[in-house]
Amino acid sequence: MKKIYSRNPNTSQLIFCDYSVPKSNKFNVYAKMKELLVDSGIPKREIAFVHNFKSESSRLKMYDDVNRAKIKVLIGSTFKLGIGANVQSKLKAIHHLDVPWRPADMTQREGRILRRGNENSSVDIFRYITKGSFDSYSWQILENKQRFISQFLTGSSYQRSIEDLENNVLSYAEVKAIALSDPIMKQIAEKESEIKTLQTLINKQAEIRRDLERQKEKLEEEIPRAKERYIRTLNNRDYLRKLDARQYKAETDKYRHILTEEYISSVPYGGKLISFLGFSVLSAKNEDKLFVKLKRNGVSYDLELGSSALGNIKRISNFLIGFGKTVKKEDENYQKMRKQYEETQAALALPDNHREEMKKKKEDLAELLRLSESGNPVISALTKL
Repeated sequence: MKKIYSRNPNTSQLIFCDYSVPKSNKFNVYAKMKELLVDSGIPKREIAFVHNFKSESSRLKMYDDVNRAKIKVLIGSTFKLGIGANVQSKLKAIHHLDVPWRPADMTQREGRILRRGNENSSVDIFRYITKGSFDSYSWQILENKQRFISQFLTGSSYQRSIEDLENNVLSYAEVKAIALSDPIMKQIAEKESEIKTLQTLINKQAEIRRDLERQKEKLEEEIPRAKERYIRTLNNRDYLRKLDARQYKAETDKYRHILTEEYISSVPYGGKLISFLGFSVLSAKNEDKLFVKLKRNGVSYDLELGSSALGNIKRISNFLIGFGKTVKKEDENYQKMRKQYEETQAALALPDNHREEMKKKKEDLAELLRLSESGNPVISALTKL
């Protein structure tokens, strides 16, 4: 704390401690911490306890002093210094003297510094632990709670992304491992974290594989239909190539006044409106736009129309004149499905190497547990927490 104070003179720091409160008539962590800070060279006037500011106005003034780095070190509990404490402007570091009871408390603590409005380009977060102390158990409790919350929020026992949802859980497990003074216990905690990470990956990959299997089955049904549609579309193209400009003009003139918006809207969905050069023009109006379907040879094509009868018949005529675009579109759709199918098959054929890795890690963990149980009955009990 003194190093940060000296190297960053125009900054402030927060110290979180839930295990004690300031009391004048007996020993408490707050008073001892202030004494040590003063002994290190930080002026007493630049250190404050959040508990000493009782009124709303005094707290706001205190927050302003922290934001202007007049108060360089502010000490408080999660409850007093969590939600609503906007003191981020000059915050360079926060210090966790103890382990909060809930993951949300850790989020609230670190939310004081990890937020918009902090003028520092980088910040520090310190978590203090004592080897061989009760800290390992406290971090174990926090780890288990965060793991349960992560799984509950996603509605499953696997996570969407290891990095996105397991980061908090793993960081708590890592701190727990550091707190363990026994080297075997430290290895056990680390190995448990590795197994949990790997299990998350295995579960996620199993879910991906199920999705791929469903996609494969769907494509196996859709590809033959897409191929048949493409073949029939080619047949329609060949048919249209035999028509000449006179036939297009004659049909356009014949129906130039027919396809009004009122007429199209009056015909039920799927009802036949007209027959244009061998294509049945069917009503396909939806709530928002005016559509028709041009159907021939068992295949239909959607075409959006407007409010003008002459404009509508010309759209139909132009669509058929430029039918090559439709052929290209159907071919691209068919080829895209085939490519997706090939990629799906390739993905399903990939070997699953994670289960062998999991087997090896579990064997390593079992050996570590055996060593811990044979060496220390207390450690043996802790491994079962």
